[in-house]
Amino acid sequence: MAFSSDLLTCIDNTIDVAPDFGALGMVGIDSSNIIHWSNPTQIKQIVTFDGSFIMIRMDMGIRFDDINFNELHGSVEDYCMQIGRLYGKNCYTLLISSREASQYGLRNIEESFLDHYSVTAIGKGYAYFAASRWREFRNKLEQKWPGIKTTNG
Repeated sequence: MAFSSDLLTCIDNTIDVAPDFGALGMVGIDSSNIIHWSNPTQIKQIVTFDGSFIMIRMDMGIRFDDINFNELHGSVEDYCMQIGRLYGKNCYTLLISSREASQYGLRNIEESFLDHYSVTAIGKGYAYFAASRWREFRNKLEQKWPGIKTTNG
């Protein structure tokens, strides 16, 4: 994924709104199982991001769990859970410019899992690399973080 030249401005604008963030990202799910995309008008507090984009705070000392999630699958979701459940910080969708949104086809919508899957994997031409083993890693996430919400079920 390539980003437009105003991405750093978008990040700065989001930090102005939520200076005590734990992580910022493009696509995430909230505690009601609603998927939220970054948009130009407001940020959304979410529980976990998918792996499309995440910006993390390095000053909290959180590390990716490379023992349980050593193939990337589930690592972003695990990181988000550490932020929320262990450190009491919040994850937010990124406040992006209208230009950034239109360039990458991001929309101010709430989507079901099926819509999200089709947009990221089919509509954008990306391969859903974890499909064959997602259930295995989802089970590891559930064992470590009971009740976890993720964009992929």
